[in-house]
Amino acid sequence: MKTLFLLLAVAGLAFGSLYHIDQPVPRSLAHAEYYVGARLWGQGGALVRVGVGLFDRLTLGAAYGGDRLFGADEPVMHNRPEFFGRGAILLEQGYFPDLVVGFESQGYDVQAEDGRYDILPKGGFLALGKTVEPTRTYVQAAVNYWERVNGFVVLSQYLPGGFDIVVEYDLSANDSRRGYGYLNAGLAWTFNEQFRFGVSVRDVLGNGSSPVNRVLDISFHDLF
Repeated sequence: MKTLFLLLAVAGLAFGSLYHIDQPVPRSLAHAEYYVGARLWGQGGALVRVGVGLFDRLTLGAAYGGDRLFGADEPVMHNRPEFFGRGAILLEQGYFPDLVVGFESQGYDVQAEDGRYDILPKGGFLALGKTVEPTRTYVQAAVNYWERVNGFVVLSQYLPGGFDIVVEYDLSANDSRRGYGYLNAGLAWTFNEQFRFGVSVRDVLGNGSSPVNRVLDISFHDLF
């Protein structure tokens, strides 16, 4: 089983991480696989995620974080832990794409006193992804619902040496405060088929209340 897992992992980002930058990857952890991720952003903000594969196509996990955790300012923790779940309907093979249904209650950036995040959570989502083999480009499209219907798209270009370039766009159609969505771009490196290091620039269009910001993502996944 572990050999099979490692063979799948070399296929690319879709088998190496649960998240691109902000957007979820359409995959679920395998049975007895676990995931630990840390995200650093903004003015000393941090978010930690943990997930576990309960069955071959079902993942459950939780996230918790806060802002101003580093530096001299008083830390501001999120109101409560957030949760996520994934169920894989299809796994990419031949003409079949990855197809996942899931739920995410974790939003991003500053959280107001009423618990509303600056960038809204995905809520319920249905995500589809497929690799264009000649160019090794992973193309993803998804629809999600949190307060209203929304959608997002992702392009991930695999490069030699375990690198990949990611560009993603969230329409923010469910957020009346945001008129033209969120565009993010980043570079990631997968080491030893288990560790992933990513750096990214978020909200390139300057649509959010926070300025364009840089994010560092670190994640690890393995079998128990």
